[in-house]
Amino acid sequence: MKSPSINNATGVVCTSSQRTVNNGFTASGWGYDWNAAGYLTQVSGDWTPNYTVSGTSGNGYGYVYLTVSSPSGMSASSQISVGVNMPKSEDLSYSLFTSDGTPVSYMCANTHYHIFLNNSSGCSLSNYT
Repeated sequence: MKSPSINNATGVVCTSSQRTVNNGFTASGWGYDWNAAGYLTQVSGDWTPNYTVSGTSGNGYGYVYLTVSSPSGMSASSQISVGVNMPKSEDLSYSLFTSDGTPVSYMCANTHYHIFLNNSSGCSLSNYT
């Protein structure tokens, strides 16, 4: 039996937001045993094809586990990690300016610069260093 996939789990989940994941297929008589761990908690959907999780207040990774069982008793498992309250690296960019506000793309020795972090992830960056 092929390992099941877990769909719609990419990206991040911010505090108290929810994400519904699924394995992409539904069949009569099959069992779906879902579990959440780390910085994710279960909202609903255990034993169904769709499983909803929520992010907790911590920063880090949450994990979604799925075991699919066929009517004949065969089973296969899969897991995926999801960032919780943390931006994906592709949602962050940096802007570099000289002290007089001129944008630049490189830094020179003995010069003061301002570096700005641009966050398009939707999650707060508080509590990050």
